[in-house]
Amino acid sequence: MKYRKILIIVIILVVCIFLGLNALLKSLSVENDDEFNSIRWKNDLEIRSFMLASLEDNYLKKGLSKNEILTLLGTPDGQFSDVENDTLNNELGYNLGIVYLDPCDFIISFDKNQKVVSWEKSCR
Repeated sequence: MKYRKILIIVIILVVCIFLGLNALLKSLSVENDDEFNSIRWKNDLEIRSFMLASLEDNYLKKGLSKNEILTLLGTPDGQFSDVENDTLNNELGYNLGIVYLDPCDFIISFDKNQKVVSWEKSCR
């Protein structure tokens, strides 16, 4: 009887230690969705809006070339033209979520030399 109580206590302790270590390891391995990550941006449009502030603060700079943007963000979800100035493809657009649920885009504008001049979040 005495050994049975000790065995139950030991089993409970082992389970508690295992669960605690498991939770600790998971918390250490979870990536921060707020930090910009080029690979994740290119592959998971549902998390783009969470990374936007980090992208704007740490990676986007006026004067970057269109090729640098394409390397950083990948193929755009849309290319836009400026009808007033009769220029084609001077903007690249990236969806910031599921189109029907979160109809927002991140639009990067370029000058005639294909250098970044501005960017904005645009919601419909």
